[in-house]
Amino acid sequence: MEKTVAEQGTPERTVRTTCAYCGVGCAFDAGVRDSTVVSMVPADDGPSNQGHACMKGRFGWTYNYAPDRLRVPLLRQGSKWVEISWPDALDRIAHEWVRLKDTYGPDALATISSSRGTNEENYLFGKFMRCVVGSNHIDNCARVCHSATVTGMMETIGASAATNSIQDLDLAKLILVVGANPTESHPVVGARIKQAVRRGAALIVIDPRRTELARLADLHLQMHPGTNVALLNGLGHILVKEGLIDQDFVGDRTQGFEEWVKVVESCTPETTSKVTGVPAYLIAEAARRYATSGGSMAVHGLGMTEHRWGSHGVMALVNLALATGNLGKPGTGINPLRGQNNVQGACDVGSLPTYFAGYQPFDNPELVAAHLAITGRPLPTTRGMKTPDMWDAALAGTLKSLWIIGYDVAQTDPNLKKVHAALKNLEFLIVQDLFLSETAKLAHLVIPGASFLEKDGTFTNLERRIQRIRKAVEPPDGVLPDWQVVCEVSARMGYPMWYGHPSAIMDEIAQLA
Repeated sequence: MEKTVAEQGTPERTVRTTCAYCGVGCAFDAGVRDSTVVSMVPADDGPSNQGHACMKGRFGWTYNYAPDRLRVPLLRQGSKWVEISWPDALDRIAHEWVRLKDTYGPDALATISSSRGTNEENYLFGKFMRCVVGSNHIDNCARVCHSATVTGMMETIGASAATNSIQDLDLAKLILVVGANPTESHPVVGARIKQAVRRGAALIVIDPRRTELARLADLHLQMHPGTNVALLNGLGHILVKEGLIDQDFVGDRTQGFEEWVKVVESCTPETTSKVTGVPAYLIAEAARRYATSGGSMAVHGLGMTEHRWGSHGVMALVNLALATGNLGKPGTGINPLRGQNNVQGACDVGSLPTYFAGYQPFDNPELVAAHLAITGRPLPTTRGMKTPDMWDAALAGTLKSLWIIGYDVAQTDPNLKKVHAALKNLEFLIVQDLFLSETAKLAHLVIPGASFLEKDGTFTNLERRIQRIRKAVEPPDGVLPDWQVVCEVSARMGYPMWYGHPSAIMDEIAQLA
């Protein structure tokens, strides 16, 4: 029995929702008693977890009632925080952004949205930037985790998302894990991989670390850090040299095969071994097993993407799947293990400076016309600033204000010294979060946020499954969900966009995506 149940009593009702930790998207039943959540029980019929859960999702939700949670807006006055009213806080955001836009233009303003927020909130924040501010200066934490997946998969297969479901792990004859440690980062997926191995699936792990899955693996390619591209192209060389290409699949469904052959031609096992530190015989054996298993499925994580050449690594991995026909069939595919609960969704709905919702380019004439018809405002067609560009612009003095929702950049982004200097150089930093994070401590104005237990909406998990979150309890007095805060500020800036429920926002996304 959970401690909270023992102390507060058994639930009087349950509310089906979705976990807000990692990208697996486990379904939970939130148990509520006296308007307080007292338990989180994994749902047996949850499509992603099927009754399984990790400790974080099962027990790590009590932050909802932490004593240091933010409950009122805070305004910095010198070195002190002063509590202010919600109307005053919303008025200040609108007033400052109107002033800065009128004085310096739309490039003086930017936003970073939250991959822990809902699809509806991420879309609405992008709509606010494009319709009210008039720019595409919006990004999210995918910039430092899976933006390499966005680019790499868009360039190769035209879709920045998993090609198959988590359930396909049960059908795969071979599982290839590249730069990921799902036992710790995505425990439900990690457990599923272990179960597949116990049933007889082969396991190949590419990782410089000796992870738990690496110890279970048939083959562990323990490469030097940062040599992913070289190693994967070395596997490609073996596929070509030994005639392991699925010629029918390549001929019917791919382009550019000959160019790829030229790229991997020089990546012999011996050359690859010198670069990666992986013995040549292991490189050859891994390629053979991947190509001949009868169904190979690959998963990759931040060890693949958080590199200067992250996109190239993703493209190299996808090329292996294309060359061997390990796409579009049960038990095959490419699955990025998204870190936070809605990294996939935040990107899908256009919280990116490079794409609109549905990964549509801004200069698509049909999109431009539809956007004008539905929103009444023209769609900016110039690409916006990525997060690193925002730091440069802030340090240069051209970016005057940044609005960050649910993302602690001062704690998690690379080159923190530069990030801190950039944040401190802003004229007006707004942070919207549940707690006074390291980023919030540098802000001029802090806005409390509502947790996933206190609002409605949807998350999109790592397998592209769109799932509901449902309000189980009310937020602290006066606290608004992120989407309502954006609507309030938008109205104050002259562009009212009122929605009765997040479902109406999703309807609009469906019209434009």
